[in-house]
Amino acid sequence: MPMPIVAAYYGSPYFDLLAALICIVMAWEWQTMLENKFSTSGVIVAATASNVCLITVHSVSAALIFIAVITLLMFFVKKRMKRDKWRLFWVCVPYISLGLGSLVYIRQFGGFETIVWLLCVVWATDTGAYAFGRLIGGAKLMPSVSPNKTIAGLVGGMFSAACIGIATVYYLELSNYLLIASISTVLALFAQAGDLFESWIKRKVGVKDSSNIIPGHGGVFDRLDGLVAISPVVALIVWFAEGGLDKWL
Repeated sequence: MPMPIVAAYYGSPYFDLLAALICIVMAWEWQTMLENKFSTSGVIVAATASNVCLITVHSVSAALIFIAVITLLMFFVKKRMKRDKWRLFWVCVPYISLGLGSLVYIRQFGGFETIVWLLCVVWATDTGAYAFGRLIGGAKLMPSVSPNKTIAGLVGGMFSAACIGIATVYYLELSNYLLIASISTVLALFAQAGDLFESWIKRKVGVKDSSNIIPGHGGVFDRLDGLVAISPVVALIVWFAEGGLDKWL
């Protein structure tokens, strides 16, 4: 069973600590892509994002204030970088912090089933996009950013995510088939946008993978780009609905 599922099952503090560890690795990858080193600024990003994961469990407001303060600090600290790289580095503070902090929030207030559904939507999107893209091919989605991605892959990812939504509702014996399937489909769009965003960053800085920490698969950011993109969206839904999947009516 995948480690994220096990950690999600046991909840806090195990899931929070795993999210914090992922934040540290992603911060290292991000700065290494931009500057070929991990300096004090990268440590600040890693510390910010990982602490957000731990703070979120106790106070969402405090976590958001912390993100805002450190983001503002980094805005000024890293201005000495080349302009393009400075913009990319500055955005990594809120991007990583909100992405992983939202996962902790979803587990805490949305429950185990919601986080598993979210993970499955991301995995289904990636698998469906790859399978449909290879089998059907056709017009490219954004060739200037990611030459291998196709419109067929986009549709395939959305279709696969919708199927996961329907299967989740059936398994949990809920009644909101259309709603969960629709949300899953929209999330597939966000997931693939996150994938394209990471591809754009790598193209801007001239690297193939965010790192080689996972042999044959690149880096952690390469594996979690879609998850980081969609988790804030799901966190907002959990907050608005005041609960997980069973509350989404």
